[in-house]
Amino acid sequence: MLTKLSAGQVAIELLEQLSPILTEASLWRKGNDFKSLALFALALAYDISGQPNKASRYYELASKMAESAEDYWQLANCLCNLALALWPCGNLHAAERAARRALKIRDNRFPKTYNVQILGILFAIRGESSSSDRLLGWTRKRYTLENDARSEGAASSQLAQNHLWLDQAAEALRLADAAWKLAQFQQRERDLIRAARIKGSAELRLGDLTSAEHSLQAAIARARSVGFVQEELSALTALAELNLRRKQYDAALGLLEQVWSPAERGPYPLWHADACNVLAQVEGQRGNIRAAVEAASTAYRLAWCDGPPYAYHYGLTNARKHLQELESVEPRLPPFDPTRFPPMPDGGLNFENDFKDDQEEVDG
Repeated sequence: MLTKLSAGQVAIELLEQLSPILTEASLWRKGNDFKSLALFALALAYDISGQPNKASRYYELASKMAESAEDYWQLANCLCNLALALWPCGNLHAAERAARRALKIRDNRFPKTYNVQILGILFAIRGESSSSDRLLGWTRKRYTLENDARSEGAASSQLAQNHLWLDQAAEALRLADAAWKLAQFQQRERDLIRAARIKGSAELRLGDLTSAEHSLQAAIARARSVGFVQEELSALTALAELNLRRKQYDAALGLLEQVWSPAERGPYPLWHADACNVLAQVEGQRGNIRAAVEAASTAYRLAWCDGPPYAYHYGLTNARKHLQELESVEPRLPPFDPTRFPPMPDGGLNFENDFKDDQEEVDG
């Protein structure tokens, strides 16, 4: 309900008053499940208000409390949502670790398909295209088998986004259209917004600027009406790229100006990197080489995240390409250091072993 009404700020004001009680570790024990639920609600409120960094802190607390209360369904739920809050902030290793921890809980009441879907998203961000396509394709088939139209639509959108990152715009458009139809049937506003934005981005890649403009402007208007910050930022950036294609540089810059503050506040480094990559192109075409190099270098740093392989592959690849075209060197950043991060649980996901029976059911 909070998500539907975009009442995140109201919920924050109400639940923050309970925060001192909710976060008192001495009260975490079996039978105090309502505290974990209340912390989860506070985290969700921050999440839907465009503050994933704050949301992740409360999801983490809620997961610790659920574990203390031996509520393993809630623990898995908290960890999955923690992963979804961490990756927009660029914390890709921590996000994947949370998702893998949730998967290993194996509480038979928790929807494993949703957990696998999150891992598919994380692999897509890191550029593990084969694994992400397989996991997201599996979840989509599974939702179809379960007659879960809403989740099928969400998985279709995520598959479409993966194909956009792979520069396969025609397939992305097909999947986005399917997601749009399912979202209309379910009347889920955020699903509609995401599908419209991806549809517009695919149309842009295919050169249909008129359709793309219509889809992206609709996505922006609807995202603003419900405070869906992530999709608003992506749609603004895509619309700026559309204006770049038309050589309407002032219009493109005006759209990008609307990205910077919310991208920093979130923070949303992945979408921030996308916007900086478009800015690099705008400045390059205007002949402002120094500004173009600065924008591409910023995009590179933002997309680096924890360092490859835990980097935003699409953003980093684009930034590297722009810097090469501008004959500029790449920023020197510290590589991923596994000693600075907790290990992944139990060696992580083994698709062949963990999902063999489910795969046979889906394929059958």
